[in-house]
Amino acid sequence: MRFHIDTIPVWDAYKTDSECPICNLRRQSEDSYLAYFVGGSVMEPDERVRVNDIGFCVDHLAKLLALQQRLPLALMVHTHMMALIDRMKPPEPLKKHRMPFGKRSHEPEPGRCILCDRLNETMERYVYTAVHLWKTDAEFRVVFERSKGLCMPHYVRLLQMAEQAMSAACFKDFCGILFALQRENMRRVEKDLFGFTQKFDYRNRETPWGNSKDALERAICKLRGK
Repeated sequence: MRFHIDTIPVWDAYKTDSECPICNLRRQSEDSYLAYFVGGSVMEPDERVRVNDIGFCVDHLAKLLALQQRLPLALMVHTHMMALIDRMKPPEPLKKHRMPFGKRSHEPEPGRCILCDRLNETMERYVYTAVHLWKTDAEFRVVFERSKGLCMPHYVRLLQMAEQAMSAACFKDFCGILFALQRENMRRVEKDLFGFTQKFDYRNRETPWGNSKDALERAICKLRGK
């Protein structure tokens, strides 16, 4: 598996005080792509063709709309609608063992979104880069092992990528270190969340919040990501 190794964003993400550096990379990448699709991409014919073919998911359409760049978004949606109208075919009659109205070839591919596709490709590269840095850069390994771990989805993805990219012996070492790091930080957040729940007992009104004030948000991040 070959990826372009783009180490600077991964280094920067791991230097932040974050419950999941990979989530931070994902948010930054998504924001960059959102700005691009209502910016420079509007004037690029090749990109418009791809948008016309694939379109955006409902989540990214909502995020694009929230940027208040209404004209460029309207131009993209308009040409996408025209392309969709051109591909529409009359519905087929319902037949046994077939979907209602046949193949529905006029509809966009289920689950496809050009922004999701780009974002997923970028995140695969970053996950690979984190694994590669851990294997090859002693300084990064120190920063990695001092981090607060990851959200559970990115914890699993990092293990999957490491299994593909590492030798068996290296992967065994990596698993042990990452597992210990993840469990330690899950316990830390769990204790903070318990402290948060205890603050709602009237007997603890004067007890300091400590690290518990944002524990619910951090626990959700740990479980599902940002």
